[in-house]
Amino acid sequence: MSKKGRVKGLRPFTNHTSPSPFKERGIKGVRFNKMKDYFAYGSNMDESQMNQRCHDSPVLVGIARLNDYRFIINTRGVATVVTPSSHKVYGIVWSITETCEKSLDDCEGVKYGTYTKCTINVDIVTGKVVPALVYLASDSTHGSARSGYMEKIVAAAERHRLPDDYVEELRTWVKQK
Repeated sequence: MSKKGRVKGLRPFTNHTSPSPFKERGIKGVRFNKMKDYFAYGSNMDESQMNQRCHDSPVLVGIARLNDYRFIINTRGVATVVTPSSHKVYGIVWSITETCEKSLDDCEGVKYGTYTKCTINVDIVTGKVVPALVYLASDSTHGSARSGYMEKIVAAAERHRLPDDYVEELRTWVKQK
């Protein structure tokens, strides 16, 4: 990290609208999807999983931090974040389409109440604060991770170079089986 708090090699956050290839070709009246920022703190930090869930290619914006929340594994064995807390949760911001959001809603069980959606401001490492979609589990009771689940999250956190102390905190959940 540089003195300005930026991680080398990360693209700065730019806009929320996907470029329209039709505009360049002069085709009028073609609608294109508006992009939305999504903060992933669990298994959706994994690029392969996100590409399987979102066939229209989510765009990695960068590392971000959610202040005043804490990462936990609930009694269902999956990740959520809880507040109030003086902790910070690190994760990845993806720029996603409406189609991707609907797919994530299905995967996260929104229609069954397994997770709810909200918009929370997150700090991107470039220094910009953005409102991002965050999924919160309805079950916020501490539990143990499903087999292989935390290993996937830790591996993604390492690949994305989340802060070492935070990766160590995630590793403690692997040991709590």
